[in-house]
Amino acid sequence: MSYPAETKSIRVRNRFIELLNRIVKGEEFFSTTGVVYDRWKNWKQRDDYPAYSVFFGPTKEWQEMAGMMAMETLILIVKGAIRNEEDAPAQVRRCLRDVRKAVMDDMISGGAGSLQELCKHLTIGSAATDNGDYASEGYGYFDQEFEVTIYGAIEEL
Repeated sequence: MSYPAETKSIRVRNRFIELLNRIVKGEEFFSTTGVVYDRWKNWKQRDDYPAYSVFFGPTKEWQEMAGMMAMETLILIVKGAIRNEEDAPAQVRRCLRDVRKAVMDDMISGGAGSLQELCKHLTIGSAATDNGDYASEGYGYFDQEFEVTIYGAIEEL
């Protein structure tokens, strides 16, 4: 049996990273992405803003079917960090919306390598922000959860 070059969960994470890197200020988005990391990074230790970290949260469910196929539901987290001296809380909301739009547009697109192709199901989960606690310093952050269900041969997941 041959194994895939990469697991489906890593391919989903990498697709999120690719999508976030494509965000460019214009008609559809409020801000251009500064940098995207494939792991959590302290939100004040960034190279450029807005900055996003994409990483895995817990696996919510794992179902094995007949020893060959499986379905996994996991949490993928996007942590966003912004720097905006004028209105940091508003910038947090704009960037949060940009992230959601980029992900859901890809889920709807159905193109090759899209999230629609990779995921059986994807929903926008809960989000938390800094509640404006760091606005006086010109910073803000958010954590956005996405619930992702993937399906395939066990060696794929």
